Amino acid sequence: MHAFPATTNAASNGICRSLGFRFLAEREVTFAGRVLRTNHWVVTPRTDLTPG
Repeated sequence: MHAFPATTNAASNGICRSLGFRFLAEREVTFAGRVLRTNHWVVTPRTDLTPG
Protein backbone atom coordinates (compact mmCIF):
# COMPACT_ATOMS: atom_id res chain seq x y z
CA MET A 1 0.00 0.00 0.00
CA HIS A 2 1.16 3.52 -0.72
CA ALA A 3 0.32 6.83 0.94
CA PHE A 4 1.11 10.34 -0.31
CA PRO A 5 0.35 12.90 2.42
CA ALA A 6 1.48 16.48 1.93
CA THR A 7 4.97 17.14 3.26
CA THR A 8 3.47 19.81 5.53
CA ASN A 9 0.76 17.55 6.97
CA ALA A 10 2.42 16.38 10.20
CA ALA A 11 -0.65 14.49 11.45
CA SER A 12 -1.03 12.37 8.30
CA ASN A 13 2.70 11.66 8.14
CA GLY A 14 2.59 10.65 11.81
CA ILE A 15 -0.22 8.19 11.13
CA CYS A 16 1.80 6.59 8.33
CA ARG A 17 4.81 6.29 10.63
CA SER A 18 2.79 4.84 13.53
CA LEU A 19 1.10 2.26 11.28
CA GLY A 20 4.43 0.84 10.13
CA PHE A 21 4.76 2.53 6.74
CA ARG A 22 8.32 3.10 5.49
CA PHE A 23 9.29 6.53 4.17
CA LEU A 24 10.68 6.34 0.61
CA ALA A 25 11.10 9.93 -0.59
CA GLU A 26 9.52 13.32 -1.17
CA ARG A 27 7.68 13.46 -4.50
CA GLU A 28 5.69 15.83 -6.64
CA VAL A 29 2.30 14.32 -7.43
CA THR A 30 -0.23 15.75 -9.87
CA PHE A 31 -3.76 15.55 -8.51
CA ALA A 32 -6.85 17.34 -9.86
CA GLY A 33 -4.68 19.47 -12.12
CA ARG A 34 -2.40 20.67 -9.30
CA VAL A 35 1.14 19.64 -8.42
CA LEU A 36 1.42 18.69 -4.76
CA ARG A 37 4.63 18.15 -2.74
CA THR A 38 4.12 14.88 -0.88
CA ASN A 39 5.92 12.25 1.14
CA HIS A 40 5.82 8.77 -0.38
CA TRP A 41 5.19 6.11 2.26
CA VAL A 42 4.84 2.38 1.58
CA VAL A 43 3.93 -0.70 3.58
CA THR A 44 3.89 -4.32 2.46
CA PRO A 45 1.60 -6.11 4.94
CA ARG A 46 3.08 -9.57 4.38
CA THR A 47 6.62 -8.48 5.23
CA ASP A 48 6.35 -5.17 7.09
CA LEU A 49 3.54 -6.04 9.48
CA THR A 50 4.44 -9.54 10.61
CA PRO A 51 4.72 -10.12 14.36
CA GLY A 52 8.31 -9.87 15.53
